[in-house]
Amino acid sequence: MPTMIGWAKEELTIDPGTPLAGYEGGPPRIAEGVHDPLYIRAVTLEQSGRRVCVVACDTVAVDAPFVSRIAEQVRKWGIAPADFAIAATHCHSGPAGLFEVDGILGGLVTAMAGEPDRRIIGNLQACILHAVEESVQTMKPASLRAGVIEKPGIGTDRNDPARRGDGLLSLLQFETDSDEQVIVYSIACHPTVLHADNTLVSADFPGATARALEQGKVKMALFLNGAAGDMSTRFTRRSADFDEVERIGGLLARQVNEALNELPPSRSDFILGSSEMDIHLSLRKADSPAQAAATLERLKREYDDAKSRGERDRGELRQMEARCEGAYLGLLYSKNQPQAETLPLRLQILRIGPLQLAFFPVELFSSLSERLRAGDRNLVPVSYANGYFGYLPDKRIENTDNYEKYITIFAYGQGEELMAAAARCIMH
Repeated sequence: MPTMIGWAKEELTIDPGTPLAGYEGGPPRIAEGVHDPLYIRAVTLEQSGRRVCVVACDTVAVDAPFVSRIAEQVRKWGIAPADFAIAATHCHSGPAGLFEVDGILGGLVTAMAGEPDRRIIGNLQACILHAVEESVQTMKPASLRAGVIEKPGIGTDRNDPARRGDGLLSLLQFETDSDEQVIVYSIACHPTVLHADNTLVSADFPGATARALEQGKVKMALFLNGAAGDMSTRFTRRSADFDEVERIGGLLARQVNEALNELPPSRSDFILGSSEMDIHLSLRKADSPAQAAATLERLKREYDDAKSRGERDRGELRQMEARCEGAYLGLLYSKNQPQAETLPLRLQILRIGPLQLAFFPVELFSSLSERLRAGDRNLVPVSYANGYFGYLPDKRIENTDNYEKYITIFAYGQGEELMAAAARCIMH
């Protein structure tokens, strides 16, 4: 039997007055309108009666209990939970209120992200289910070209601009008998061209890239964000406005098109597979509230002094500002530290042709995933997937003042533990 593919795209409507997510360390942000729409994209593959589905949402994150409920509901379309994944693009100009307040992190979630917005959660659920259903109902025979290509990328390590970070562009290009194409692509980069002063709904650069790619034969371009915890356009963007969003999104679209020309010939007999594993990671023991408050004040003084002197460039000042934001959230963590010592995480891998998509419910550092990919570059890390438990940095973060040090809930060194577990989960 031929491999079949179906796809669908649903707009997630966001009304003016909706709180926006992504910069919780600053003043509240309220949507004043929509610059460009947010979408839910779904791609479903069928092979010998088995269906595998990947969904991408233009949101800052997806919550683990939410994903579990959706995974149960898509069973009616012949999709097993192990063959179903939801990932967020991690745009910072989408709706807040996506996190449900329960479990180990209940109090902390409320303090950092506020109360859940049941209306937004319900709308998101309806969009996802409708997109999945439509993708199942429109299946067509398809072939696949896939590979991982080295490209310059659009960002750098956001704490060290001299470090390029993960420079791999991963691609799945599906083509139907009627010459329609679906592209699934992945790089590692925070969609934060727009800063906290933006109050218009936007998918940031992933939206601009999709607009550039979804033309002619390309009916869908689905973005999966990689190990972007330490990757952004902080030192490569020229400004923080919508013109820059279009420039960077267009640059990435050109890199995708160039990389497509380098892929091997298409195949219709490619492999579909999946595996899962659970792991418990240790939680970080926070400083006392007094110590955390003192750290915040110190970083604020350093930032204010640097800003008044005018001796730092825009990227360096943004880095110092982010450290203050991280320290503020670290203070909230110290006041709302979970009682549990460990947190269970589920790692899922979907194999599509030669690529193995590894879905992590964290903001994984590329400094961690690079070691994993050194042995197999076809292993593609996907962050913000099947849940969201914040930053997972490498253990070197402990000796810095960087934003991620103060906001991570995980004990330093747990990133390395997760990478060792992921290596055991890879399908050979």
